[in-house]
Parts: sequence; C-alpha cells; structure tokens
Amino acid sequence: MKKNYQLKTTALLALALICLSSLNAQVRIAKLDPASNSVTLKNYGTSNVPISGYWFCNFPAYAQVSSMTSVASLDPGEEVNIASSINFAVADGEFGLYNTNSFGSSAAMEDYMQWGSANHQRESVAVAKGIWVANTFIDLAPPFAYSGTGSQNGADQWITFRSVRISKLDPATNSVSLKNYSSTTVPISNYWFCNFPAYAQVSSMTTTTSLAPGEEINISSSINFAVADGEFGLYNTNSFGSATAMEDYIQWGSANHQRESVAVAKGIWDSGTFINVAPPFEYTGNGSQDGVAFWSTLSINSFEQQNRFELYPNPSNTTLNIQLQGQNSNGTLQVYDMLGKQVLVQSISLSEVSKIDVSTWNNGLYLVKISSDNGEETKRFIKQ
Repeated sequence: MKKNYQLKTTALLALALICLSSLNAQVRIAKLDPASNSVTLKNYGTSNVPISGYWFCNFPAYAQVSSMTSVASLDPGEEVNIASSINFAVADGEFGLYNTNSFGSSAAMEDYMQWGSANHQRESVAVAKGIWVANTFIDLAPPFAYSGTGSQNGADQWITFRSVRISKLDPATNSVSLKNYSSTTVPISNYWFCNFPAYAQVSSMTTTTSLAPGEEINISSSINFAVADGEFGLYNTNSFGSATAMEDYIQWGSANHQRESVAVAKGIWDSGTFINVAPPFEYTGNGSQDGVAFWSTLSINSFEQQNRFELYPNPSNTTLNIQLQGQNSNGTLQVYDMLGKQVLVQSISLSEVSKIDVSTWNNGLYLVKISSDNGEETKRFIKQ
C-alpha cells in the first residue's frame, strides 16, 4: 500500500512539473501587422520552446513556422518577427497560433486574436481554450501589439502599435526626430508629415530611406509649426483623413486641431487633450504608450540651476510640498490635469516651502508649472 502511494505521489509530482513547465514555456503572438503580413512571436515563459512545429492559421489558409523562418526555438524573453506566407485582411480578420495542424482543437491552439468583427471561423476554438470571449474583437486600427505579460488574454489586452514614432519635436526650429521602436528595420521614404493644411513626404526632406531597430533620425521639416499652438501627424501614406494611414500624432497649446479626430479614431489620442508643457517636446514612452502623459519638455531645465524646484512626496495622496532654492521673489503656480484642464492657480513664494492639499484631487498624473520673471519649469506629479 505504501509503495503504491509513493508511486502515485511521484506520478502526480511529475505531472505537476510537466504542467508547470508548459505554463512557464509560453509562446504567444506579440505583434501582428496585417498590412505587411508580419507576425512577431515571443516566449513569455522561463524555458526554451521549440517553435518549428508550430502553425499559423488564418482560415482557410495555413502555414508551418518552419517554412517561414529558420529560427527553431525561442529562449525566455526572446521574440522573432516572421514574414507570414499567408495573407491577412487589414480591416477584418483573425489569426490563430497552433502547436500542431489540428486547427479545430483547443488543445493544439496556443494563441488567438481577431479584429474588425467577431465570429470568425476559429473564435469558437479560442473560446473553448479559455483565451477569448465570444463575440469580442480588437476594435482598434492595426498594427496590433499584445500589452500583457503573457498570462492575460482577450481583446482588451491588445493595443495599436506603430514601429516608427515621433520622438522629439521643436516647433521653433521645425525640427522633427523619428525613432524606430520595433525589432525590425522599417522603410520611411514614403512616410508623410502633416500639419494641416501643409504636407511633405519624408523622402523630400532626408536621404535616409529606412530606420534600423532603435535608430533615430532628426529631420529638418519643410513645413512650419506654430510654437505656441499646433499639431503634427506622421502618416505612412498621404491619406491624411485615414486612421489606418496615421502612424503617430501630437498637439500642443490647445485641443481640437484638424487631425485630432483621426488620432482619436486611431486610438492613440484622447479627444480634447493636448501637451501642456513648453516646447521643444520629447516622447518619454517605450513605443507602446500614447497620449499627452508621455510627452515632456525636451530641455532639462527652463530655469537657471539655482531656480530648480522640487516636488515631494511624489506620488502623494494628501499633501504636495513645493520648494525652490535660491530665489527670493514670488511666482505663479499652475496645475493641470492630463486633459489640459487647470485645477489650481495661485501665487507662490519661491523662497519658502508651499504645501498644497491634494486630498480631493482625482487620482492620476498632473503637470505642475511654476512661472516667475526668471523663466518657467514644468514637472509631473502623481496623485494616488
């Protein structure tokens, strides 16, 4: 009896280890661009996973991974971009990743996504697998990127992803920096700048034809920007009213510029919001985040060194202390929420510590701006 118990215990432990290994060795779809039939797979697990025997499925088309890439396995955290031999519909489609060619089997399905509409052919398999909710779909403009950590599933875990984004913009000098945040080289010659009603193709402003992963280029724009109040859109074609064609967007000084609605439709900008810091501007995200919260003033400090002010504690849920060293004059304190709405304005003594009661403020990110005769500086504050 004792021997049988030990055998059963050993078998259960072995089974648990196999299951745990399977959970830890998880290859998922990380990015998908239906316009270029590009698929990125990533290993979110903790051990090496062979992928040669995996299959792509876009009913009724199928292709084995080994026929599309020489990469045979993925280490933990490793990803591979694959030029798919099966085509995707940009506006409305589905994609399933399988570990065998049993496409009706939920056990064989590794990952799944659908966009544009629901009820595609393999939705029911994903629902049976427990990784998708029936009648749901990604309601964003492509290309798509998975925003989870590997354990989360469903349409709400997908975001719009753009490889090449605006990284810096100085409206005073009409200078624009573009950066490739993806893991593959991206052609940019056919990209367009848009500052309604002025437009210019990238190929007319620089001889650089593509950007390698992580590469950044500064372009002297042939279209002019307004320093105090303007907008800028980056497009992959000259269809300026198209959310699919738009790659990136920013507006500053005020909201409701001409192309804001396109960016809102793209899912990369919130209606009525604008960058409320002094130019030049710099994107502070990693390529996957959008909106005014990820833009700051490029210059390190608009004040002289001795005029730098401090915010503490930051974050805070009760009191915010503001202190500026080496200054004996008065200034103006202004605080804005991320919709650009002013929530506080008052005089401030720059030689003393000012205590601001933030207990009634909504949780989130705020911009704290202090202006005096010596200049102005804006910093971020998080209310918890």
